[in-house]
Amino acid sequence: MSKNGYKWGVNKSPPVIEAHSLAKHDVVREYLSNYIQILCKRPVIENLNLTLVDGFSGGGKYTHFKTDEIILGSPFLLLNTVQESEALVNLNRAEHGIRNTLSINANYYFVEKDPNNLKFLKNSLLETDHSNEIDKTIKLIGGTFDDNLNKIIEETKNMRLKQRCIFILDQYGYSDVSFKKLRKIFSNLSNPEVILTFGTDSLINYICEHNYEQYKSKIENLGLSSELNIEELIDIKETNPAWRYVIETQLVNAIKKLSGAKYFTPFFIVSKKSNRAYWLVHLSMHPRAQDEMTRLHWKFNNNFQHYGKPGLNMLGYDPSNDASLKDQFALDFMFDDNAKNLTHEALIKDIPKSLFGYNDGLPYSEFFSITCNETPADDKMYRDVLNSLLKSKEVSLIGENGEIRRSGYSLKNTDIISLPRQKIFIF
Repeated sequence: MSKNGYKWGVNKSPPVIEAHSLAKHDVVREYLSNYIQILCKRPVIENLNLTLVDGFSGGGKYTHFKTDEIILGSPFLLLNTVQESEALVNLNRAEHGIRNTLSINANYYFVEKDPNNLKFLKNSLLETDHSNEIDKTIKLIGGTFDDNLNKIIEETKNMRLKQRCIFILDQYGYSDVSFKKLRKIFSNLSNPEVILTFGTDSLINYICEHNYEQYKSKIENLGLSSELNIEELIDIKETNPAWRYVIETQLVNAIKKLSGAKYFTPFFIVSKKSNRAYWLVHLSMHPRAQDEMTRLHWKFNNNFQHYGKPGLNMLGYDPSNDASLKDQFALDFMFDDNAKNLTHEALIKDIPKSLFGYNDGLPYSEFFSITCNETPADDKMYRDVLNSLLKSKEVSLIGENGEIRRSGYSLKNTDIISLPRQKIFIF
């Protein structure tokens, strides 16, 4: 792999793909499949208009790091997953005697700045059943994602039918997708989603005094300078024993504020080859989308990590806390059974605390949407914890018609969650 990423060439074997990248493909594939099935669950839906943008598409094929077999890249992953998901929805409808069939009207933008990579991708597509859609529903675009985004947005907005949009921005590093462009996506399109790789380790490790001017330039180009003080970051790195976590917290807050998205999942993929980690950031406008991505991190746990706390305020660092770093951060949080137990135990304490101040309670859907960005837990884990809290009478759940919930598994989004009137003291 070169400094700028993978390289493809005619009459050359495709570049090698490692395990962490395969795990990332698994997440994108399953997320897109679930996305389509959730949106099209109602039988009355006969059409789904979908735009998929692969901002760093590459050549479309790889060589497996162990077996040397050819692995299809993200362009084919998107094309094939849409076809398979449409067939799966229609098969399920047929099995239930539903006559209405689903038709997915998908448009694809495959953007690649390297001409040789783009040529390789086109040749690969020409060898498949997708060849007839090139320059129709499949658009191969040369140049950078930043340079082409305005055109993609305008074409999407001008389509006659309302479009759902997902952007796959698998950049190499951290500097090729500016937050100004992310805000443009979320301010100009209806309910878009972005799956972004962000080289957190590269950015953090790069911070030092002798790189000051270069680093300042990169931060400004990314559009992060309004939220990140470079002098402060250098001082944190040199003086604070928890510098990595403190800087990550500032990065998370910057992403939250500057991307334009309401919901996000900043969890790590770790490359065992380079021993570096990067965020697979999912950005969306709906808590259901956030929850679905969080659930997939638990499912594909072998290559994903979380370098923060297991409860609410997952990336919070308290400098006044005398506890060791090990106590403040779950450094072995691997989305495994141990991490699940830690998360359950932490939420048992954190959920009642977070309800203080809501004297009349609030709907569960609102409570989840307020807190889901701050925890590695998914909706099912919330319900598991609420089930335990109901049994110990540390919270109450009341239905729309005044019915008292006895189980967290039967709660509805409209149920009011609150502390019981006779409050339990929490120390």
